[in-house]
Amino acid sequence: MTHGGCIDDLCRKWQEILKLNNWEVVVKLGRPDELSEPDREGECFINLPKGEALIRLLDPKIPYDFTFQYDVEKVLVHELLHLSFAPFEPEDDSLRHDLWEQTIERMAKTLVVFQRRVENLESQ
Repeated sequence: MTHGGCIDDLCRKWQEILKLNNWEVVVKLGRPDELSEPDREGECFINLPKGEALIRLLDPKIPYDFTFQYDVEKVLVHELLHLSFAPFEPEDDSLRHDLWEQTIERMAKTLVVFQRRVENLESQ
């Protein structure tokens, strides 16, 4: 669906939707061994004071053996949501951190589903 330069367009689209235009975001696609942990679909490195972020995502052109289908757009939105919620990230409580991540994941899934519905309605 989204490869190379298209991922940058997708990022700009979602930065606009999420009102994150003031952030400088670089998105890199890669292999699982290029992420900091092998079970991740994506990760975000944030420099909050500078408003800069590096998002690394698995390349959708590479086949993966996941239980669920890999959706690069949903993972991108998840990582972008981290920019808004970074100041509230629980540091010392693993349960709170897990719940924080689950909330971001639910929001990402919901936003992508709704945006796809809107785009589908607009194309009819």
